[in-house]
Order: sequence, then C-alpha cells, then structure tokens
Amino acid sequence: MKAKRNLMNFSHHSIIPVFHFSGGHPVNPVIPSKNCCLCRGFTLLEVMVSMVLIATALLAIFRLQAQNLDIQSESQFMTMARLLAQERLSRIAGNPEEFSEGRSDGDFGQYYPEYRYTQEIRRTAANGNLYHVSVGIFDDEKRTLERSFSIETFMFKPQ
Repeated sequence: MKAKRNLMNFSHHSIIPVFHFSGGHPVNPVIPSKNCCLCRGFTLLEVMVSMVLIATALLAIFRLQAQNLDIQSESQFMTMARLLAQERLSRIAGNPEEFSEGRSDGDFGQYYPEYRYTQEIRRTAANGNLYHVSVGIFDDEKRTLERSFSIETFMFKPQ
C-alpha cells in the first residue's frame, strides 16, 4: 500500500522513472534527459536548410509569374498592333486623299491613345500605278521603338 501512495503522489509534471527489465529483474531506472535520443525535433540547421529551399522555390515561382505578365503584355501589343496596321492599310486603300506618296505619322485617336503609326508610300520603278506601302505601329506609352510592329505590302492605285 505504501508503494501505491508514492506513485499516487506524482503529479502530471513529475518525471516517472522508466525501468528496463533484464532477465525478469528490474535494472536501474533511466530518466530521459535533454540529450537523450528519445527527444524528437528539428535542429536549427535543418530548419534553416528547409527555409532556404522554400525561399528558392518561391523566388522561382515569382520570377515565372513576372515573366508570364511580360509575355501577356507583349502578346496583347502584337495583337492590337496587327489589327491597327490592317485598319491603317484599309484607310489608305479606301481613301484617295491618304493614298499619296510620302511619309507621315499620327495616332489612332481617343480609342487607342497608346498607339502611334508611321506610314510610307512610294512608287515602284516597275509600274507607274504600283506603290510600296509600309505601316509601322509602335507603343506610345514608353516613347520608344522597343515595341513595334510593321507591315509592308504593294497596292495598285488606278488613275
């Protein structure tokens, strides 16, 4: 009964000795210590290595996302520039006042203020009524020719 009282007096914060049995007889109790292999956890080095790996992966993901946005922006520019160049060629072909030799530039008005165009119309040497027409579209927001699109064609102008 005395042994039972001693065990009952241990609170949940007390360390209970662990007994190892060898051949049916109890051996000296082993009390787990901080340096014991029974304590599980990660070392600071393991945590730091995992943080470096996670940071590297996140950096790669963010770089891909930024590259994706650049490609999407370039694709949008190329699509709009092609449509605006075709529209400009249609205006040249359908409007006799705009079908004159020379070089000119302009913008596309209030609907597409970020785009500008340049056009050049010149007569070919082969035939008096055949003209070489080139239209270039560029991004006016950046004020550079970094993003540009050009199209060239031949048009016949009846006299």
